[in-house]
Amino acid sequence: MLQIGGETQTDASLEIHGVALTASATELNRAADVSDRLVAGGSALSLTQALHDGKTVLFDTAAGTTLTLPAATGSGARFRCVVSVTATSNSHKVQCVGDDIMQGSIMNIDTDTSDATKAFATEADSDTVTFNRTTSGACVPGDWVEFEDILADVWAVRGTVQATGVVITPFSAAVS
Repeated sequence: MLQIGGETQTDASLEIHGVALTASATELNRAADVSDRLVAGGSALSLTQALHDGKTVLFDTAAGTTLTLPAATGSGARFRCVVSVTATSNSHKVQCVGDDIMQGSIMNIDTDTSDATKAFATEADSDTVTFNRTTSGACVPGDWVEFEDILADVWAVRGTVQATGVVITPFSAAVS
């Protein structure tokens, strides 16, 4: 509770310039607290809206990081995933749960030959993004991918990665 002019205010009765505050304390903290913007992905991390929405999750292990998105509900939650440590074994990966899918594209830049750029779109059943350290994503610092919960069972995806060799799509239907 908040005291203003000797009166106790609750989140249900607090007004700012005549507009009632409708956000909860948790929602205000999530939007305003910038102290934990970067989140360590470790070897595996299941993302949640409550803990990770609006934050940058790091692919931060040389042995690869696997991130699991929460069930898509159309909440608008956003997760940005950025490579901070080059993977030297295994892959960096993001996967959906259940029958969720990804819709969108990832730009892949071929860095070992012509620096040609190729964009890969999702397929109807894409539920996993895998950066395999070479052709689907070199897993070098700065590579990134972002997910937004746009509909029930649907994640929008976009990103930019570097790759080597004959570049291939990072998308697959590995979960469902």
